[in-house]
Amino acid sequence: MAVRDSRPSAKPTNFRKFPEMPGTCVLNSSNDECEGATSARLLLPMLEVYEGRPQLGECNRVHQHLLQLQCMITRGPVQVQNLTKSICQMPANQWKKVTGMAAHEVAEMIRQDQIDILIELAGHTANNRLDVIALKPAPVQITYIGYNNTTGLGTIDYRLVDDIVDPLDTQQPFSEELVRIPGCFLCYTPPARVPDVESLPALRNGYITFGSFSCLAKVGEPVVALWARCLHEVPNSKLLVKNKGFYSQDVQATFINKFKAYGIQEHRLKLLSLAPTSYEHLNIYNEVDLALDTFPYSNTTTTCESLFMGASLSGGRRPSGVPGWKHPRRKGSDLGALDCCDDLSRYRSWLLCYADSTSVDDFDVAMPVPWPVKRDRICIQNIAERALTIKQLCDLRAFLQRLCKAKLLKRTCDDKCRSGTSGRAEDKQLSWHDLNLYDVTDEVIKPIIQFREMKVATNVPTTGHFAGYSWAELVSEKPQRPQLMISHWWGGRFSDFMSAIDKIMDDRALSICTTFWVCTFANNQFGENFGATIMDTPFVRAVEFAEATILMVDRDAGSLRRSWCCLELHYTIQQEKALELYTSAGLVGSNAVSSGPLVDAISQWDVRDSTASEAAYRRQIFNFIAGVPEKAGLLTVDRSPYGELVLVDGRPQLDGQDAGNKSEEHALFIKHHKAFEALNMDVRVSVIGLIGACRRNRGCELPQIRERGITLGQLRTFARKARTSLGKSLPGTPWEAITVEQVTTTFIIKETSKRNCSYVELVAEGPQVPDTFIDYHASMYLADVMASIEWFAEATGMKDSAVFFWWLLAKNPQQVEADRRSNQFEGGHLVVDKSQRECRSLLVTSGAMVHCGVATQTQPWRITRAWRLYQLECAARLGQAIYFACPSGVMACTKLFPNGHSKSGTIPRAITEAVFNVDIEVASCTVASDREAILAFIRGSNGRGVERLRRRLQRWAAFHLVSVLAASGDQELAKLEEICSVPGFSINAELAKGTLGESTLHEAVAANSYATVERLLSHGFPPDPLDAMHETPLHYAALAGNLHLVKTLLDGRADPVMESVFGETPLDVAIEEPASFLGQDSRAVIKILTQSCERRCSEHRRQVLRSSSTVSAAGPRSGFDSQ
Repeated sequence: MAVRDSRPSAKPTNFRKFPEMPGTCVLNSSNDECEGATSARLLLPMLEVYEGRPQLGECNRVHQHLLQLQCMITRGPVQVQNLTKSICQMPANQWKKVTGMAAHEVAEMIRQDQIDILIELAGHTANNRLDVIALKPAPVQITYIGYNNTTGLGTIDYRLVDDIVDPLDTQQPFSEELVRIPGCFLCYTPPARVPDVESLPALRNGYITFGSFSCLAKVGEPVVALWARCLHEVPNSKLLVKNKGFYSQDVQATFINKFKAYGIQEHRLKLLSLAPTSYEHLNIYNEVDLALDTFPYSNTTTTCESLFMGASLSGGRRPSGVPGWKHPRRKGSDLGALDCCDDLSRYRSWLLCYADSTSVDDFDVAMPVPWPVKRDRICIQNIAERALTIKQLCDLRAFLQRLCKAKLLKRTCDDKCRSGTSGRAEDKQLSWHDLNLYDVTDEVIKPIIQFREMKVATNVPTTGHFAGYSWAELVSEKPQRPQLMISHWWGGRFSDFMSAIDKIMDDRALSICTTFWVCTFANNQFGENFGATIMDTPFVRAVEFAEATILMVDRDAGSLRRSWCCLELHYTIQQEKALELYTSAGLVGSNAVSSGPLVDAISQWDVRDSTASEAAYRRQIFNFIAGVPEKAGLLTVDRSPYGELVLVDGRPQLDGQDAGNKSEEHALFIKHHKAFEALNMDVRVSVIGLIGACRRNRGCELPQIRERGITLGQLRTFARKARTSLGKSLPGTPWEAITVEQVTTTFIIKETSKRNCSYVELVAEGPQVPDTFIDYHASMYLADVMASIEWFAEATGMKDSAVFFWWLLAKNPQQVEADRRSNQFEGGHLVVDKSQRECRSLLVTSGAMVHCGVATQTQPWRITRAWRLYQLECAARLGQAIYFACPSGVMACTKLFPNGHSKSGTIPRAITEAVFNVDIEVASCTVASDREAILAFIRGSNGRGVERLRRRLQRWAAFHLVSVLAASGDQELAKLEEICSVPGFSINAELAKGTLGESTLHEAVAANSYATVERLLSHGFPPDPLDAMHETPLHYAALAGNLHLVKTLLDGRADPVMESVFGETPLDVAIEEPASFLGQDSRAVIKILTQSCERRCSEHRRQVLRSSSTVSAAGPRSGFDSQ
């Protein structure tokens, strides 16, 4: 659609009149109520465009000149002097009124005037003159605008449309040939005098006003039903309807009664009749927040007016290829598809309607917060029916990511021992990859439910215990029985949990409506009574309802150490239900995830080693397994194993006499050891049978070192075996404190000495050519190296079959020096590593600290190990992708990860600064001659290699250091400017973005770094970079309610109407207040964002009007040219 200014300009000087030439006649039938007649409003711009052009257009059968324009008015009341002010200024125009004339008289008049092209604008509407058209008074006859379907007359040659309302693949028959105008077949011209677009009416009214100026004949029963549902969904909202028919009280009463039948009372309807002028007519749109379209017959002029006046339009849209979806239904889609007034849609996300032509059942309200905002929570008594759909889980994920990237989510609970996280006490900020289900419960679920109840409920006690309810009861509309039961551990990362959900959905081709039972969301986390016996618990009942149980196996197999997971496994096997095991990489036993490491874990699994967050439940589960009274050892009213349990916050308690008494539990294990061993064997046999037993590798001889790669699955098995062995060899030394050197001397040499080979040759069954080269150092901790590898494997989506080259496992410990020389030297000169030549990427592993070699002393990790610099130089020469990883994350240096991001997890600042501050000339090496050889290799033939590598390392580190500095506050501004000055570095590069696509400006806004934000904007940093969710820094500031930053960004020309993938502008975010439960008040920014949106919309409208005037003067291509 084009919006044009109809104000008359000076008479054109390039107009040439050739009265002897034939011209064009417009046959107009108007029934419009004011000077803004529909046909003229939409035809006028087209006529203005061709006013000064000698050639109208060309197609196979048409080649005419628009030199004489005649308009025949067939019926009043039309105020000719007002309606045709612009047209009448054209010297060639002639107006003839043919009202009341017979068809043959009008036809003869047209023939006498030598009209070559006759355009009719009424079709089969009232007072048409198709009787004239049927006599074929002109050689070329065209129908346009007035009737949205074929006329069926063979005497009409062409019908003007576009490829949206009448697509090329349309199945609808036409008697006319379709001429498709490029873009949109409508060109709306507003009146010369129009009102300004005012602020949102809801802000001054306190309620939402829907509006429609449609013809009442279009408002059928389905439309009334949908509009009534809109009013029900939005409390206190009202509907304004304007139509000339409302001058009649009877018409008003009939209309009101239709809505009363759907429960809408009269006071919520505002009915208006005619407006005296077009100005007053358009000004009524300033009383409307959201304009509603009709269906299946949508509006035309009314739609143009609503968009022009900045009222968002909601109505029926369907793809153009749907059978039966014809021109009248597609007009709204046409206008919305071009959407040149998109910026005028100020408050688009108030309501999104999908209007089906036959039903209103598909209507819904789309909101980006994962809980309903317009209805109360429901009560689901049966906990086993509190499943969540995949969509509800994905909505929660998106919400948590929004909070994490805006740095609004913090760990406030002190007791995190149960979570199994390695975060230190000062690590209060929660990143997306830190988040586990303990955090989700303590920092999100419980606070949201408490905040919501305090805000909307009247019966919430201000003191005492808060009863609460489950997350499922908050987000669900009805009870939902599970299709799949998810058995999991809360301490695993939520990002891994959701990755596994994604894999399950893909593998099983599940709908987003598939339901999963997850105890975190099904149980009331404020206290839930699980029942008196194990068979009464929701865990058991959920297994019974579900068609299969999915055991989520986290990185450390923590779920296998949890008592409830053990019970769920046992009961699933007992019930002969389907059982599958998943990791974040996929189904265990599939090509993506080998079964080897898990088989090792299962073979050593013992239910008696499992733990629970509450000791009473652990004891009850053990009693159930042993077959003794379940309440033995639990606190009962009469202190007997058969009495009623004493519950505290809905949970059982250990008997005070037995609490903490391990001897009682030990005696239970001894007395009923057969029952526990039977369960262990059942689980081991079933799981190993499910995923496949591991074939014992015999190993092979691999003379070529470059063929001694090791798969990811073999690496994990190696680490598990080493951990078990070293636990016996080095008692009292924690796994996290065992160095690579200790693993070599205590485990690897012991394993390989008998065969005098490398460790790889013990486990490989043939040559394994590597894809990724691992850089490490013997002083590093093996746990750090393995964690680095796991982060890299996850970020790149590696399968267990992916092959690494790790010198630690590829070398023969009995001939290390010989192997190294043959692999890295030729003719006594250092060359590119022969094993590294086979690889496509280099993974540099790191850790916060490394061992010094003296007792327990440590020192910071350094980049300036000579052999590490050598591997980096080799990778650069080979054009390999380079990555740095540590125990908490991984970063890409030269190539983005498959998901388009450059980071996963968290990279400590100390590591990136060590890389940035590298001094290659001081590189260290235990062998002096090797150090000199390496430096000579790096310098290269031109001697400039050291400086080149240093700059590369600085640039790679800068990509990730800028985000850290921007998030560290304004005190790091000087350091940030220093980094930005590194040659070859661009702060706008994709590699400089965060784990969720955040730019440096996003990070600075999230950290409330005011001076940094101002400096970035003043130095030309784009004010509207998009993260992975297409949210801008202004979205972040609105989410936090930071007025200062909102003003700063707007002053920096940030666009206030940019939408995220959720369809939200920053104003929508502020109004919605999704972080209010965290104490973030965004109401303060609503006013300034509203004003900014209005200014932006006004600027856009003026720009469109100016550009339209320019196009009009230049004269765009004829619509016939498109043929």
